[in-house]
Amino acid sequence: MGRPMGGSSGGSGRSSGGGGFRPSRPSGSSGGGRPMGGGSHSDRPRHDAPRGRGPSGYDRLPRGGIPGYGAPPPPPPRRDYGYGRGYNRPPRKSGCVTNIFATVVAGIIVVFAALSVFSRSFLSCVTCGKCGNDRNNSGYNDPAEPGNNNNAVQNVVKVTKNKPSVKFKSDCVVDETGWFEDTKALGRNLEFVYEKLGIQPYVVFVKYNSSYATDEKRQEYCDKWYDEHIKDEDTFLAMYFSEKGEDEVGLFKFCIGEKAKTVGDKITGLFEQGINEYWFNENLSLDEVISSAFKYTSNHVIVQ
Repeated sequence: MGRPMGGSSGGSGRSSGGGGFRPSRPSGSSGGGRPMGGGSHSDRPRHDAPRGRGPSGYDRLPRGGIPGYGAPPPPPPRRDYGYGRGYNRPPRKSGCVTNIFATVVAGIIVVFAALSVFSRSFLSCVTCGKCGNDRNNSGYNDPAEPGNNNNAVQNVVKVTKNKPSVKFKSDCVVDETGWFEDTKALGRNLEFVYEKLGIQPYVVFVKYNSSYATDEKRQEYCDKWYDEHIKDEDTFLAMYFSEKGEDEVGLFKFCIGEKAKTVGDKITGLFEQGINEYWFNENLSLDEVISSAFKYTSNHVIVQ
């Protein structure tokens, strides 16, 4: 799908970032509107089961088991091996040695397996370079790595870092659709954009409204939303307008602050490529799609 151009610019010298775009479907992908993968909190296994119940919510068995059920089987009948009636053959000494040897070998195998898993995890953590950004505190997954989407043309742009007049705001994700899992965690994990580029990322997902049926109306709403909710000119606002049908792909619009537009106008194309890279990945939640798209953008920017 071609990228719709046009759209009015916001007030106070702001930019519309080129007019916006719709996520482009890679060949062989499925799905459309979102969310497709990741699931929501309501789909996850419960970990808050009331006391007296098992992890899955079922009643636990009473201590000692149910009478007549679950009791250990009776001992096998004693056999006569020629040592007298009812007298069991004594165990062979070689069997005891064999059991000890098997236990030692099994222990060695377990130790080597544990060391192998630990070494792979350790090396992966050391080399991935993605630690931080509230990773350990929010429970939020790291952004995905770029995949094999042939529609994404990887390029690099050079920008001069903006000098923001305000501190980073973590409350920068607004969800009217109910598609996100944790907007607060996602907002905290977008701080890397502010740190590298000096602009405040802001993401708003708008539920379907027939009043915003045209590109012009959507851009007007995006500019108006910036005026009413954002009090600085350092913000890069990406607003998604959902469609009526669940499988219809919506439209992204932008409103970029006057100070942020020298950077924002150059990264909208990269952000589009990042969205196209991850939008149709059914294994990613929408939170991960947005974070990964910003990570893709940041990784393809050289700050002068």
